Amino acid sequence: MDVKLVLFLPDGRRKDLPIRNQSTLVGRGEKCDLRIPLLSVSRRHCEMVVAKDNSLLVKDLGSSNGTFVNNKRIAESPLKPGDRLAIGPIIFTVQIDGVPEEIQPVATRGARLAGSSLQGQKADTSVGTIAGKKKEEEEVVDGAALEQMVADALRDEEEGQI
Repeated sequence: MDVKLVLFLPDGRRKDLPIRNQSTLVGRGEKCDLRIPLLSVSRRHCEMVVAKDNSLLVKDLGSSNGTFVNNKRIAESPLKPGDRLAIGPIIFTVQIDGVPEEIQPVATRGARLAGSSLQGQKADTSVGTIAGKKKEEEEVVDGAALEQMVADALRDEEEGQI
């Protein structure tokens, strides 16, 4: 099973983050497999698990701001190709075995507030406000933090840690 989380950076570039482990811990903590260095992301936010039947599940680990699949807060949920996984202000599109083939840009909440180039690309922001936060309360996502997250994830993947 080839699983990727697809992320669009504030400048519109697409980054694919491969998920290779049976279990992948996501959060801002040092020991997470996929680190998202943002305060709105819990230290141990959620876990993605490939089940024995080759299905993919995401489990919220009691995060403060919740884990969302297709704009619904979940405790545990299967992930299917094309699903939108929101962790804090970051929105990933799930790609499994190359499906969906085409993925439209999805703006992170902060990217939209910062007036990134995604606006000119008709970025899909339908995931909406995360955890009921109002626009003025949203965390502004620093492009450098996202770049570092992607660099760390790709380095870890090369080292066989993801």
